[in-house]
Amino acid sequence: MPTRRVVVGGIAATAGLAVSGVPAIGRSEALGRTLAERFRDWLGGLTDRQRDRAIVPFDDVERFNWHYTPRRRKGLPLEAMTEPQRQGLFALLAFGLGEAGYAKTRDIIRLEKVLGEIETFGFSRDPELYFLTVFGAPADTGVWGWRFEGHHLSLNMAFRDATLVAATPCFLGANPAVVPVGHDLAGLEVLSGEIGLARTLLNRLDDGQRGAAVIADRSFGDIVAGPGRENALAQPEGLAVSAMTTDQTETLVALIEAYAGVLPEPWASDERRRVQTAGLDGIHFAWAGATEPGPGRGHYFRVHGPAVLIEYDN
Repeated sequence: MPTRRVVVGGIAATAGLAVSGVPAIGRSEALGRTLAERFRDWLGGLTDRQRDRAIVPFDDVERFNWHYTPRRRKGLPLEAMTEPQRQGLFALLAFGLGEAGYAKTRDIIRLEKVLGEIETFGFSRDPELYFLTVFGAPADTGVWGWRFEGHHLSLNMAFRDATLVAATPCFLGANPAVVPVGHDLAGLEVLSGEIGLARTLLNRLDDGQRGAAVIADRSFGDIVAGPGRENALAQPEGLAVSAMTTDQTETLVALIEAYAGVLPEPWASDERRRVQTAGLDGIHFAWAGATEPGPGRGHYFRVHGPAVLIEYDN
């Protein structure tokens, strides 16, 4: 059973929303400048034809054409790169995502081979069909961005004057949700941390709180605010943080932090500040589908508030 997680419009927070007193803006811009420099170096190592495939104007509508299904995309796929180019790209991703985000990204790509082995209905599963697209020219001034995307993966970042202004949509999915016995990766569960924290929170709610949090008896079968439906969730639903106890709130904040972990510091801290400024009380936790784990028990959760929208669907 596949699992999907996506963040649209923000990722945020750490336990207690503790934020260092050291201003992060200088470090954030320094990270943005270094990443732009590394992208320029990597692009400089491509052939003219490869570079033409990899670079798209920043204002092109393609920047909004994100998805997580297996399909051809604009950009340069792994299959069209030499091994040194490929290793250089993965080094870029490791730098731009941080340890946790990079590890999840590599695991999702590795699952493509597992999925191809266990499926019986003939879809093409190819770990080479992940595409890097650069929007505009990576620079210290002006706007530019990048996307790395393929099956169950869509990572997007946009910069203005070396400042990260958007790290969304950020989609990470896993199929199989848990790699079955008989494979080298048996037991791997890429999104175990996210669902584990969400279930912990659900189980800490009393009957009244759970009644507010559970918004549907069945999972929705997909995320609601998916590609082309980004504005589908106008108002938060479920249980508000203002109606939670301290330990419940701490669990919710830890859940949000699991998503912030896709970003390296200091960008993760910048997101904490943004969510802290917007306020925790307006954030809602919602659940749909089976409340107990088990094979075939579809489930879904959402964290939605003034500065964040997270969806997870299995």
